[in-house]
Amino acid sequence: MSVAMRPWFDRVPAWQAYTGLFFLTDATCLIAMRAIAQMAGRDIAVYFGAASAIMTGWLAATGAGYFIGGFIADRRGTDLTW
Repeated sequence: MSVAMRPWFDRVPAWQAYTGLFFLTDATCLIAMRAIAQMAGRDIAVYFGAASAIMTGWLAATGAGYFIGGFIADRRGTDLTW
């Protein structure tokens, strides 16, 4: 996927390219490739916007799972047969 993103990443400084590759997922690559195909100009902001939105959702869901998981009772040492 990172090779397919080269048209965008070779136009930005190395620190931005490597930061962008850190956030590369299937979904961000799909969104970026679709934007490249549909837009005449290639704006890397589309990719970083998608990566930011997906990362925000991922962190929110992980945080919620962590805190809600604390309310689940520890059933070790009990008879788990129904």
